[in-house]
Amino acid sequence: MILTPLQRKLLLRYRDHRHKPFTVVGLLVPLLPLVALAVGLVAISYYIFPQQVALFIVGLLVGVFLRNVALVFHGARVIPALLQVIDWEKLDRLLEQPTRGI
Repeated sequence: MILTPLQRKLLLRYRDHRHKPFTVVGLLVPLLPLVALAVGLVAISYYIFPQQVALFIVGLLVGVFLRNVALVFHGARVIPALLQVIDWEKLDRLLEQPTRGI
């Protein structure tokens, strides 16, 4: 099996966390730039649009953020079990092969 770059990236991430488990905080840190961008977008929209539109945008962004946090908590519960059943020898063999370009 020849891995795509995305598959290789995911498998490398699993292998990196083989002995150092994922944490909720570690999974939430990549969301921080998006939260900062969302806060900036809300601040700008408050001055450009009527207040109701800005509040609507706040509601949308809070919903997106809460959905992502829920997915992170779900992943933090599921990933440890996944790491226990991965065939690490096969994963290492797959990562030694060349990558298929997309």
